[in-house]
Amino acid sequence: MSPFHQVEASRAGQSALGILMPPGPRTLVILRPRALDWDLVPLRPDGEPGQPMQFWEVDREQGSRLVPELHRGLKEWAQGGLGRVEPVPAPGGAGYHVRIGVGGFVLLTCNRIPGVPYQPAVFEKVRDALAAAEHIAAILCPDRNTPQEIYFNVNNFRK
Repeated sequence: MSPFHQVEASRAGQSALGILMPPGPRTLVILRPRALDWDLVPLRPDGEPGQPMQFWEVDREQGSRLVPELHRGLKEWAQGGLGRVEPVPAPGGAGYHVRIGVGGFVLLTCNRIPGVPYQPAVFEKVRDALAAAEHIAAILCPDRNTPQEIYFNVNNFRK
């Protein structure tokens, strides 16, 4: 049985995990662990090695297909499937990023600053990135005995 319990976005608590799709013709599918200061933003699956990382912007139709796919990946991971959260060196060697693999998605931890475009969160020390990774993993892949609220906000986007 999945530890995820779907709730309405308006009833989701502070520890809930959201799968969001902001409005607009081009958008992102975002994982939002409310208890943390970061959002998890998918990277383009067709990124070229050695090229700068690019967030995966999609049209609304593609985003509507990706939301349930991401949800399915989370449920499979929580039931023993593949998933990972790991610190990786930031480009140029200036600190560390936290990268997440869920199903066919690779996501990057980004600072959540209202009104500011997403930028990867940079952790100065690997121990800080490891601590962030542990907090993120506990929400994305909760223990089977630990219920985790999950909500979807793909039409009425709010903070």
